[in-house]
Amino acid sequence: MIGDILSRTFGGLKKDYFVRNLVIGLICSALIWVMIDALETRATNQKPFWDMFFIKAYFSLMGLLYPYAKFLYDYIWELIIGDTTYFYSINIITVWFKLFTRIMCWGFAWVLAPIGLLILYFKNS
Repeated sequence: MIGDILSRTFGGLKKDYFVRNLVIGLICSALIWVMIDALETRATNQKPFWDMFFIKAYFSLMGLLYPYAKFLYDYIWELIIGDTTYFYSINIITVWFKLFTRIMCWGFAWVLAPIGLLILYFKNS
């Protein structure tokens, strides 16, 4: 029962899609982790160990939940445009839009990922 639910939700993404987005999410988390460490070493008033532990754990969790948040974004985007294919040149606006959407999916993964997991469960049932 529980194994079936876990395989339908967490195992519901294609492997290449999951790995690609997991790597992107973990890179974002690692960059923020390094930035936090750099800022903390220069701080005159350093935060307690447990505060830093929970902050870093939160950002690591965002990296792990990012593939499911990105799945929800792609699912909604596919609902809006359907099977339509758009061809466009790569310009700075397109790059910024892609970067902005990825950062928003990563930052709000704690909200978006549970919805994405529900969609995966019902889609794979």
